[in-house]
Amino acid sequence: MISTQIIIAVSALYLAVLFYIAYRGDRQAGGWIVRYQPLIYTLSLTVYCTSWTFFGAVGNAAQHGLTFFSIYLGPILVFLLFHPFLRKLVNVSKRQKATTIADFIATRYGKSHQVAALVTIIALVGTLPYISLQIKAIAGAYDALGVSSVMSGIVSHRIDTGLGLTLILAVFAILFGARTIDASVHHRGMILAIGFESLIKLTAFLVIAGLAMQLLVQVAAQSEQLTAAEFTLVPFQGGTSWTCRS
Repeated sequence: MISTQIIIAVSALYLAVLFYIAYRGDRQAGGWIVRYQPLIYTLSLTVYCTSWTFFGAVGNAAQHGLTFFSIYLGPILVFLLFHPFLRKLVNVSKRQKATTIADFIATRYGKSHQVAALVTIIALVGTLPYISLQIKAIAGAYDALGVSSVMSGIVSHRIDTGLGLTLILAVFAILFGARTIDASVHHRGMILAIGFESLIKLTAFLVIAGLAMQLLVQVAAQSEQLTAAEFTLVPFQGGTSWTCRS
């Protein structure tokens, strides 16, 4: 296991970098942020691949093959084929100054407060289990690295890892997201931080993929039946029996 002090230091540094990026993004209204805005917003879309993706999607792909791709097919098709619909959605939201799904649906019913409240409750109930999975995945990653009491050095009483992370994420969301609810505000700081985090995610996936291919080559060298490329396709073929050289 990695030293607790090292993980705390790296985690604190990473969070500090995210806070700094978000702060600079909010303070810098123009310049290179505007110039690279299409790239930044494209990277921010990978927020769809949450922390649970590392736990769920990868294992899903290994066990069930191409069926894991189904949850990503819908968003991909929307962005590829339904761009006019998305543009109209954004334009209507700006015109009606709708900042949430509750506001947007309420505008279709005369901006009814009752409808907005009902949609808010449904959205809250529907998203809470999913949010809990994200917190569980992050806390699980910390604990797996050896930080079962990561927050114990911060306060005198031991705090659950998930609770500590939840508080940090809540503070980040309040400072750079919920602080302003005007539909004309773009929250460039938060988007920039998400875009940076997306680069970290992509790098992590590429490193893991490289490690997996290296392991496949090593295992294939001991196999009498399959090559490394054929080993890669095993999860998508419902499993294949193979033997290793003695």
